Order: sequence, then structure tokens, then C-alpha cells
Amino acid sequence: MGTGTARLHDVVRTWLRRQLGTASLAELDGALVAGYRARCRGTWYAVPDDGYALQHLPSHLRTANEAAWRELLLDPRWIARKLTALGTTALVVDYEPVVEDELCLIGDALQLSAHVLARDPSAACRPALRSSRRQ
Repeated sequence: MGTGTARLHDVVRTWLRRQLGTASLAELDGALVAGYRARCRGTWYAVPDDGYALQHLPSHLRTANEAAWRELLLDPRWIARKLTALGTTALVVDYEPVVEDELCLIGDALQLSAHVLARDPSAACRPALRSSRRQ
């Protein structure tokens, strides 16, 4: 653990979340997202790798702003960044709470491609990045 970090046991984390309640958790998620937004100027794929943001930003963003969360998970630059930094499993987790629409398709494609992406993470976004550059 680095300077200024703390780790909580899952039992303590669960207890704290219950004590805070849904409204307070949403407020805290919003404050955390606002802090990261300021650090990366709203360009989520450029968020600093502080050992937390890349892993957990999607869950906080979903609570704070579901439209921004969807946009994040559809951004090929975010997909490439997280895949390269943390691997397929960490990225697929972001898509697991989704049960329908294009986010589900992306999550399924990532799972089916995991064996290829483990060897070459950049393979996931090459076509999408080429397409977005043409627009």
C-alpha cells in the first residue's frame, strides 16, 4: 500500500456501507467521481493510475451518473487502457452487472476473446479505434 491509502476488510466495508445507506453512498460516489473528473479533466481513459481508479471507477460512476458510466464502457480508449493495465478479467467485471443491450454484447465478446486478449490486449480495440478516427 502506498502513502495515504487504507484497506478495509470486506466485512468492515459491508458494515460501513449499510450504516451509510443508499443516499449517502450515492453522495460519496459522486464526490469521488468529481475528484477523479477534475484530475483527468473528464477524459476518463486518461485518469491517473493510482492503484484504485482504473479498477473501481466504473462502479462509482454508475452510481453517480449512469449515462456517463455507459459512455465510459462504450469508449474504446477506456477499454484499451483498462485491458492493458489490468487485464481481461478486471475489464469483464465492469460489464457483469449488465443484462441487456450493447454493453452486454461487449462484455460477452471480451469473455469469448479472453484467450486472445491475454496475449495481445491491443487486439480488442484496433477496429473500433480505427473507426473512431475516421469520424
